[in-house]
Amino acid sequence: MTEHQLQAQMVAEFNRRVKPYQRRLLSHNHNNAPTKAEQARLTRLGLTPGRPDLTLYAGNMGRTVMIEVKTPSGSQSKAQKDYQEAVEKAGYPYYIVRTVDDFMRIVSQYIDI
Repeated sequence: MTEHQLQAQMVAEFNRRVKPYQRRLLSHNHNNAPTKAEQARLTRLGLTPGRPDLTLYAGNMGRTVMIEVKTPSGSQSKAQKDYQEAVEKAGYPYYIVRTVDDFMRIVSQYIDI
């Protein structure tokens, strides 16, 4: 299974289990452009290398939670590790998830499902 397939399963499970209004609290961070020119354009607009795959806005807690999806054998790039370090130094939670169950366990810490 690819990371994209795993992430799609996570998002589908999230959408199945949360209240309809909560579906807007999970957002995909599109960080891969098809060309170098598009990557440069998006970087000028604020794209940040290493940004994790998903952001969860935990409204009632006023928290932003960063979630990186990896397959069981996947590993972070240097840019992802650097991003994680910066986010955690700023006081935000950052998780690496490898299964749908782990993902939903983390989500349930931040929003009622």
